[in-house]
Amino acid sequence: MTVDDSPHNVDALAGDDVVELFGWPVTLLDEIRDLSCLANRGEIEIGEWRRRDAELRAAGPAESPHDQIGVVHKAAMDAWRGICAEPGEAMDRMLRLTRRLDAALRGAPDDEDLREQLSLIDELLSSPRDRDVRPQLQEDRELVTWWLACSTQLDHVTGLPWDYLARYRWLPDPALGRVPAFLDLARWRALREAPAEMTHLARQLRPEVMPYPAMDEVSQHALTRFPSRVIEAAGNGDKDAATLAVQVLHLWQSKETQRFLLRETARGWPENLRQPDPLPH
Repeated sequence: MTVDDSPHNVDALAGDDVVELFGWPVTLLDEIRDLSCLANRGEIEIGEWRRRDAELRAAGPAESPHDQIGVVHKAAMDAWRGICAEPGEAMDRMLRLTRRLDAALRGAPDDEDLREQLSLIDELLSSPRDRDVRPQLQEDRELVTWWLACSTQLDHVTGLPWDYLARYRWLPDPALGRVPAFLDLARWRALREAPAEMTHLARQLRPEVMPYPAMDEVSQHALTRFPSRVIEAAGNGDKDAATLAVQVLHLWQSKETQRFLLRETARGWPENLRQPDPLPH
C-alpha cells in the first residue's frame, strides 16, 4: 500500500502493508539498512559498503525529496520517543520507519563525513557529562578510525589525504630544481607544513608523532649529492666544474634520468605517483 507521505501521517507510514516511501521500495530501504548494519558491526570494510550502497541506491528513485523525508523522519523520531515508555508492536513499527527514512536520507559516509564523525566523538569523549556512554563512544571511535585507515584517499601512516601528500612527491632543490622524494621524507615534511586544521584531523587518526626519517634523508641526499656538488662548484668559479655542470644538468633533466629517479623513490607511493609527469603538449 502507498500512503500519503506527510508528517501527520507517520502512523500509517509505519504500517506493515506500506510498500513504498517517497518513491523508494521499502524492501530496497531495508536492504540498504541491513548493509549499513553489517558495516557498523565491522563485518565489511568501508570500500565494500560504499560500493554496495551505491549499487542499491541506483535501483531507487532518480530524485528523492530529501527535505521532505527529513521532516517526516523527525516526526517519526518524535513519535517513537513518545511511545518508548510502552514497548510493543507500535514502537517496533515506528523504529522500523525511522530506520527506513534514515536509509533514504544517508548513504555510506565519505571521508569528510567520517572526519566529522570523529571530531564529534572526540568532543563527546572530552565531556564529563558523557562518561556513562564512554565505552560505546570508544568503540565508535575505533570503528570510524578503522574506516578512515581503510580509505584509499588517506595515507594510513600520517592520516593526511593522498592528494595533499602528492604535493611533496617532488621536493625543491636549490641546484637541480626539483627532485622526486622518498615517501617517509615527504610524509614528514607534509606533516610539518600542513595547515593546522589538516594536522588536527590527521592527529585524530594517527595521534602518535612520526619519527624523523633519517634513513630517507640520507637516501635523498645520496640522489643529489654529486650533481649538486658539481653545479655548486661551477657557481663558485671552478672552470672544470663549469664545463661539467652543463653536461650534468642535461643528463639530470633527461626523461631517462627522471624515470630512473621515480623508480628509485617509488616504494610506498600510490601507483599514480610512481609515474613521470605527462609531457607538455
